Amino acid sequence: MTGESLAQGWRAVARGFQGLYDYIGTTMVVSALWFLIGFTPTALSFLVFLQVPAVNSFLIFAACWVALLGPATAAVYSAMHELLDGEMIRLRDMAAHFAKHYKRAAALSAVMGAVLGVLVVDVIFFTQLQTGWSRYVAIIWGYFILFWALTAQYVFPFLITRDVSVWQVVKMAALMAADNVVATLVVAFFTLLVLAASVFLRVPVMLFMIGTFAFLHVSAFRELIKKYVRPENGS
Repeated sequence: MTGESLAQGWRAVARGFQGLYDYIGTTMVVSALWFLIGFTPTALSFLVFLQVPAVNSFLIFAACWVALLGPATAAVYSAMHELLDGEMIRLRDMAAHFAKHYKRAAALSAVMGAVLGVLVVDVIFFTQLQTGWSRYVAIIWGYFILFWALTAQYVFPFLITRDVSVWQVVKMAALMAADNVVATLVVAFFTLLVLAASVFLRVPVMLFMIGTFAFLHVSAFRELIKKYVRPENGS
């Protein structure tokens, strides 16, 4: 079972990078749009919040996270999903993807952001207590953050392919991550490699990072969802 899950992870990674290679030009354009519309306002507002930790600065950051970053990310995943289906993406199609998933993507971002915020606050709180037992509790919360990150790989693929509530999206993504730990960890490893390379080289953050993430995560979703789909003849 572990061997098959490992093979699924490798197939997903291979398909993801193949998609990047096949559509590298489109990936650059789509990623640049995401960087300008979603990432830049959110990152700048977060830096302001760190410099001026006040309610107003936090609300601006939260608004950018929910209203811009989440929907922009959903639009990228939706576009990469169509590219993997062999469809062509034009620049004006991105606006359609953005609008199509906007409300649910914003709600999903709010939910995922709130969960992450609670987990981070818990880790900081128990770490600052500086007692033996509190450190163990902080480690446990750290594992929950890890599971949050693994779940986050599947939330947008579920969002763009399933017409269900945001709660169902999060639930299904968490179950997929828990039920396919090995494959999910393989994809997460390469996601971290792409993130590290992007941070180190800087330019790929704008031109490749989110597009590569989308190809990897959508490919992983497609690979793993196969075992949950019943054959049409019912056998």
